[in-house]
Amino acid sequence: MNPLNQLNQLIGNPKKAIQGKLRDTEKIVHFEQVSAWIEGKVKNAFLVIVSNSDSPNELALFLYKPSRLLKINTKVSLLVVFPLTKELRIIPREKGYSVRWLDHVETSWEIKTNAHETFNFIAKHIEDVGRYQRAPFSSDANTHRWIWYYESVIPAQVRTLDENNERDFKHRTTVALLPEHFGSEIMNTYIKEQLQKRENEFTEIKDLKIMVGTWNAAGTAPAEPLISWLKCQNLNEDSPAEAPDLFLISLQEMCELKAQNILGSEGRKREWTENIKEQVNSAYPGFEYVLVADADLVGLLTLIFAKIELQQSIKNMCAASVKLGFKGYTGNKGAVSFRFEIFDTSICLINCHLAPHKNQTILRNKHIKIISKETKFNLEDGRIKNLFEHDFIFFNGDMNYRLNTLTSEEILRRIQAHDYRSLLDYDQLLNERRKQQMLADFTEGTINFRPTYKLTQDSIELVYNPKRDPAWCDRILYKGNSTLQRYGSCPYISQSDHVPVFGYFIVPVKISNQEAMNKLKDEVFKSVDEALHSPLPKLQISETLIQFTGMRYKVSQTKLLTVENKGYSIIPLEIRPNQQINTLKSWVSISPTFASVAPGQQFSFEITACFNEKQARKANAKQDYRSVMMILGIVGSSDYFIEVTCDFVGSCFGASCQDLIKIVGPIMGLKSCIKNAATSSSMSIELPKELYRIIEFIKDKGLRVKGLFEDTGNLEVLAHIRDVLDTGKQFNKQTDVHSMCSILIEFLESLSEPILPTAILDSACQMSESSQFALVKNHLFRSVDPISARVLEYIASFLKNLLGHRSFNGLSEESLAEYFLEPLTHAEELQGKKNASIDTSADPEKRLTLLALLISS
Repeated sequence: MNPLNQLNQLIGNPKKAIQGKLRDTEKIVHFEQVSAWIEGKVKNAFLVIVSNSDSPNELALFLYKPSRLLKINTKVSLLVVFPLTKELRIIPREKGYSVRWLDHVETSWEIKTNAHETFNFIAKHIEDVGRYQRAPFSSDANTHRWIWYYESVIPAQVRTLDENNERDFKHRTTVALLPEHFGSEIMNTYIKEQLQKRENEFTEIKDLKIMVGTWNAAGTAPAEPLISWLKCQNLNEDSPAEAPDLFLISLQEMCELKAQNILGSEGRKREWTENIKEQVNSAYPGFEYVLVADADLVGLLTLIFAKIELQQSIKNMCAASVKLGFKGYTGNKGAVSFRFEIFDTSICLINCHLAPHKNQTILRNKHIKIISKETKFNLEDGRIKNLFEHDFIFFNGDMNYRLNTLTSEEILRRIQAHDYRSLLDYDQLLNERRKQQMLADFTEGTINFRPTYKLTQDSIELVYNPKRDPAWCDRILYKGNSTLQRYGSCPYISQSDHVPVFGYFIVPVKISNQEAMNKLKDEVFKSVDEALHSPLPKLQISETLIQFTGMRYKVSQTKLLTVENKGYSIIPLEIRPNQQINTLKSWVSISPTFASVAPGQQFSFEITACFNEKQARKANAKQDYRSVMMILGIVGSSDYFIEVTCDFVGSCFGASCQDLIKIVGPIMGLKSCIKNAATSSSMSIELPKELYRIIEFIKDKGLRVKGLFEDTGNLEVLAHIRDVLDTGKQFNKQTDVHSMCSILIEFLESLSEPILPTAILDSACQMSESSQFALVKNHLFRSVDPISARVLEYIASFLKNLLGHRSFNGLSEESLAEYFLEPLTHAEELQGKKNASIDTSADPEKRLTLLALLISS
């Protein structure tokens, strides 16, 4: 019985079980049972292609794994989600495929399967999408917004605009990419894309003024005037803001969070609603504001007010809530969210109250991820929208993030000195967002106001409670193309232990002219029809020889290959490797590889050359690695040969220690590749001079510095150090020890041969089970070649020197072993090359233990 039938017997129908986990608007297009490399083992998995009914041509790849207890339950776990856009790479393997996002190896999933139908479907769809996709995919893209419901399993690299990715689209602004033979779905998507490109022809932009306010009322009833808050006034903003079109108000603890209020307090909700409604209209007496929506969850209350003339333009309103108190069953902590559309623009407001206390940063991060994932809006027309499927998002509330490390006295001293910038270096929310733990794609205004918590209630002056460290607990973050004009707090509203926070935004909303849009749609259809019936292609190419000169390690160069359509028909083009070579050499990349050029238009392919570690190894060793032949072809017609050559000046990165010790002068001065220069040299030095310069710099500047090998360093400084090592120049004053530590790791990882091969290390690990360490160490140094032995001994001596200052730098044998195991052995790189056939009998823990002993001995 095949594995799928076995799983069907155990779990019933797995496809049906997975469809039950999807939302009503989502449908399985393809389903396949596969094997995947999961948690270091090959396991059963389900590969699923999913579409969304609102945008049927937007597909996504879902990978599930079944529960280990299939006989007991029918659970499946979602492992990862990728949108099927041109950034997704499908790489054939001997027994299946590798799936990854762009060149981010860390996003790779190895899939084993003999059934190729689904992957052929994926590849064909991505090829079609690539012909009309005009912008790189990210969390801000106009497509695939529905997948962000599954944000927790979408790799971080999918969210952000990657530099290599952006280049794919830079020269598409003037080119019509017409999908003349791709079927109705692709054609409709193309029409939609053309309308988006020209939406200014049928869309008017109206700037709305929106006040966003958040306040933890500490369980109190309305008491003080809130006019200054509603007018966005404080010490930094004397004059009131211009009358907003919308007020988006978020209250936390509008009632006391006690047992009898666990289901909320209707009386207190009415008090606050009526009070704020009255004060909104009092703040701007020349305008009338109406309450268009309210939503609450225990102590959370969201109120939305609009100018009365805008009331009819607001539609598709919907609320949602997520409970985070007591294992998710109560709402004393959680979020209440509201979404609506005004004219043709969607807005979402999240009002949250997260876990308190300084030591709960991880829990707060988790709460935000739960809110982002579980917030969904069930619209009256049957559509389901998640938090990210909106043009503008405001995420605000008492987020409860605190200040790390500093004492209360030091915090108060810096507050008195108005030194907010240095205080914010310790702000948990800012630091977690920098680490991309959550809300990485959101923006927050500059904080130039005092911490909003914890204040002495009902005090005449702003006084912090001595029992709590001050912190910026109350925050407003936003996403979308809005302009923040004011961001501040109102320190003299004192009935709570928090002060209110406001944000004043200019939000551009779209107002569509349906008649003009239909007219434009007809025009686009007509242009497609005319293009399809034109005669044979005529193509003019700018050059057939592309030369890159002075190529240096990790410094990319880009040249344009420009073509012009001189004929009267659309020309579909592709760039591919010479069939005799099969693949392009990895130092050259082409973007895009497909295009269709309309008559009279030009199109530029970007040819980029870059030598990273692996490419530098080959270029240092082989002169013929530096040229490549590719083919520019008209699909179904003639081909043009394009030769690409480069002059790689050589680098110590990617060389071997055996070659480097034979080169006394600077690498960059060599007239031939490093391998040839080393072979012809009769001289030799004890250690690679580049390694010696790196380590001696660290010994001189950094033995007592904390955080060594943790910080990746400054990009400009890293580039300077690489240049100095290859040219023999002197390090400048900006060269810092953290960047140098990063270069040390990079240098060791780039070596063409590892200093300590894993086979030798594993042999020593096995020997250590029955022999004294002195014998094991002696065996290890005798097993590697003499040059590697000298280098290894030098590095071990350096690391032991670092440990001699551990009371200052905080390093340990274990941490250094973790930092240097991969650079010395290349174990993970070699495992990646061998893929699933790698011998997994070696125990990484044993390798780390032995390396730690070697460092300390």
